[in-house]
Amino acid sequence: MANKCNQCGKFVSSADSAKCVKCTSLLHRTGTEFEYDNELFDETFLDANPENNNSVTLLAQQITLLRVDLVSVSREMSSFRQDLAVLNTNVTEFNKRVDKIEMRISTLEEKCLTANKEVSDSRSNEIINQLRQELNDREQENLFNEISITGVPETNGENLTHITCLISKTLGVELQPNDVVNAERLGIRRGSEDKTHPRTLTMRLTRRALGDELLKAACVRRNIDTVGILDEDPHKLYVNERLTRRNYKLFQKARELDRKNSWHYIWTRNGRIYARQYTGAPAQRIQMEQGLAIFDSYTYKD
Repeated sequence: MANKCNQCGKFVSSADSAKCVKCTSLLHRTGTEFEYDNELFDETFLDANPENNNSVTLLAQQITLLRVDLVSVSREMSSFRQDLAVLNTNVTEFNKRVDKIEMRISTLEEKCLTANKEVSDSRSNEIINQLRQELNDREQENLFNEISITGVPETNGENLTHITCLISKTLGVELQPNDVVNAERLGIRRGSEDKTHPRTLTMRLTRRALGDELLKAACVRRNIDTVGILDEDPHKLYVNERLTRRNYKLFQKARELDRKNSWHYIWTRNGRIYARQYTGAPAQRIQMEQGLAIFDSYTYKD
């Protein structure tokens, strides 16, 4: 029995034909246009040759497996994208936290540098003040043998050593010229018309004990003047121990505050400045200008 193509009506051999499993019609394998479903290819269009049919079936199975693998890969890629998005979010949050930590560290470093600078400046000021105080103390020690006398009128050709000996005799202390190492006036000589403010007279003695004796005598005889010493109008004399420039300025400021705050006592001993508010009160030593605050911190007691 001859086989004809169900589409073109021509004879077709078994080798060149394909049989539809649904309608059992024969069709040309090549040169014929027909529509088929890819998913049902292995069911609707089988090669008449068994070997060819096996190849097509195997290919269809491989394509099906490939599609399953592609679906699995697609799902894995989708999951990977989700994980990557979460990771990006976490990295962004981590970067924000790192930025905040860096800002806090920078702030702390600035505060630390500022604090260290303040401490360093404070420490430097303390060291400078300490060195100044030590230098002032050494300078004051060099003046322990010196006595200052204010109120002595200046005259041309004056013999200061002789004048200091006369003043000492007035105080009741016998002082010989060889006990005086040097006697001079401090500062630049003023004009001859200014006789109301004579320069301070200082004398350096050979022994400190002589100076202490003179100071004790001056404390007893506070109202001595130039009567019997100079042939001029009487001038009140003040005998004190010699102070450094720094201590002298500090002593003058302390005296001003002493009068302003009605303190009763202020004095110097061995180059040190002391103040006492009232009889029986503890003596307060004043070393620096910061020490002048005692005049405001203590209340007056009668």
